[in-house]
Amino acid sequence: MSASPRIDRVLDPAFVEDLDSLESADLRRRLQEARAEEDRLSYRRRVLHAQMDIARAELERRSASAGDVTAEETVERLKYVLGRGEGGSRGARPRVSSPLDDEPAFEDLLARLPDMSADQVTAAVDRLIADEQPVSEQRRSLFAVIDALEHELVGRYQSGSVSPADVLGQPPER
Repeated sequence: MSASPRIDRVLDPAFVEDLDSLESADLRRRLQEARAEEDRLSYRRRVLHAQMDIARAELERRSASAGDVTAEETVERLKYVLGRGEGGSRGARPRVSSPLDDEPAFEDLLARLPDMSADQVTAAVDRLIADEQPVSEQRRSLFAVIDALEHELVGRYQSGSVSPADVLGQPPER
């Protein structure tokens, strides 16, 4: 599941080789690139999980008392399903979420859901699970890259070989 050439480059072992020989600006650039890929994958993963949750909620609704469920109850159930998501993500950085160019329309599943049979909805959930697995695997691999880059930057600061402003990419004080 390689959605971009950048992810392949960031996950290539060479991306984190010989970090001690790089300038701090190059380390920061690589870290920004890795974080951007992690943000992209996190967004994709959240969309996939939301689709799975909605499809599963629909199956649950159908198996309960489908004829007795009102539109208001369905809307309330969807609010619950979408509102219980996984809190934040790794770290305290603010997250930027934006649609992906290669992302299938989220509304497509929602629009088709009422016309799908239970077997079709189940198959859609299975496809979403299969789509999510490589996204999560790549995301976990990105965490190792981000950790290596952050470790090198922090090590430079702790050793005193660079100033905090250099590590943070800030202009020197005058």
